[in-house]
Amino acid sequence: MLSGKCALISGGGRGIGRESALVLARHGANVAVLARSESEIHDVATEVKGLGVRGLAIPADVTIQKDVSRALETVLREFAALDILVNSAGVCFKASFEQTTDEMWDSSIGVNLRGAFRLARAVYAHMCAQGSGSIINISSECGIVGKANLTAYCASKFGLNGFTKALAEEGRVFGVRCNAICPTGVATRLRAETHPSEDPSTIMQPADVANVVLFLASDLSKHVTGQAIEVSLVHYR
Repeated sequence: MLSGKCALISGGGRGIGRESALVLARHGANVAVLARSESEIHDVATEVKGLGVRGLAIPADVTIQKDVSRALETVLREFAALDILVNSAGVCFKASFEQTTDEMWDSSIGVNLRGAFRLARAVYAHMCAQGSGSIINISSECGIVGKANLTAYCASKFGLNGFTKALAEEGRVFGVRCNAICPTGVATRLRAETHPSEDPSTIMQPADVANVVLFLASDLSKHVTGQAIEVSLVHYR
């Protein structure tokens, strides 16, 4: 489905980012994974290579512009192309509004929103020049519905959904699509940190979201852009 395509995934060391890297690789894409956790992304890159495609680990912080610029340079040098960007890096702080600090707010906006903006800005010109590209932002149901004790997180994800829709309008005339995925609870380490008493087997798994990433990365969704796609748990008997 993605043979010969090249993808860059932030937050690629674990959770949704890792599963997205693996599912794209299984369908033929070369995959670069980016995160601050160097050992984790090297492990994922090794798994990607084991699937018969090229894998690349790029230690980087999406809140640092020079890291973002270097990441794009590395991908284009190694792959000579970039067709898919998955913005999966994220942070979440659970606190009442009164207990939400400037640091919590700035980190939420810096990683979840500004980080996605910087990576998208870095790849956008290249995608426009080649006449195609898919930018996929991992958002949340918290970008659609406000949640108590998650004001900073909700603000960043509502912003991410608005950014997605606006960029989609600019990109469509150049063949560049931009969509967001808005899942309910997913069994990731980030979720476990904010919901420590929750049984992870009762909520969606990262692979469930990664399959939607695959759809948006492929030509199956070639006319889908500007969407904030809600993904929620369905119980089958």
